[in-house]
Amino acid sequence: MDRLQMAVARAKEKQREAGFEKYVAPEDHSDEDLAGVFHKIDDDELAARRIVAGMDDVSEGEIFRLLRTKILGQMRENGWKSIAISAPTAGQGKSTVVANLALAISMEITQSVLAVDLDLRRPNLHRVFGIEPKLGLADILKSEAALPEALINVGSNRLTILPGRGIVPNSSEWLSSPTMQQLFSAFKSRDRARYVIYDMPPLLQSDDVLKSVNNFDCLLLVVEDGRNAAEEIRQSLDMLKQTNFIGYVLNKTRGFGLSATTNSEMNQS
Repeated sequence: MDRLQMAVARAKEKQREAGFEKYVAPEDHSDEDLAGVFHKIDDDELAARRIVAGMDDVSEGEIFRLLRTKILGQMRENGWKSIAISAPTAGQGKSTVVANLALAISMEITQSVLAVDLDLRRPNLHRVFGIEPKLGLADILKSEAALPEALINVGSNRLTILPGRGIVPNSSEWLSSPTMQQLFSAFKSRDRARYVIYDMPPLLQSDDVLKSVNNFDCLLLVVEDGRNAAEEIRQSLDMLKQTNFIGYVLNKTRGFGLSATTNSEMNQS
């Protein structure tokens, strides 16, 4: 075994001991090693799926990078490492916001990101990335798979997703199960340089978010311009009084297509 192979083997053994698998660049592995683990997306496919945070020539990309800077500023100030992203109702583009924010944070070379799809009734994060996972969170909760088997590196070691797969009835009960609590603890203790982003279900369509509020540090709300009624937004904000509400994203706006306001900015206005 040459020096490179020995280094890769040692790295993988340390990652297994820590409870997560994390793989080095694909050129250091065979195609067999990477099956179901590494998913490469080219720039054209990213753009087609509205994952634009890494694109300098797209105005929304700059807005997502600005959103990253604002959010990380608040999180670092408070020592927070996990953020949940939800919306009042389905269809507001929260999974696209999750994907772009995760990519933007992972672009900082000192940071890594784990994006977890906790929308058990309507998982969509894998579709945003164009992935058809063989395993997902539901398989782990049902003890049909181990955590490392379901993790997927998306184009970079610094961005990993835990996708959903299928529809899980009684989702709030699963989210409060002992297995899920163990996963929350594993995500929280994994790595000081890692941020965890949770793609949550809509606030007004289940009690899943309220069942999970003790397991993330702060929450970002995605609101679709012209679609969410004022009463829906008010109800959502009332529900979020028990969380560290960090701000909101106004999605699908005319012109740029996205705007973002953090809680600290709202308090200053």
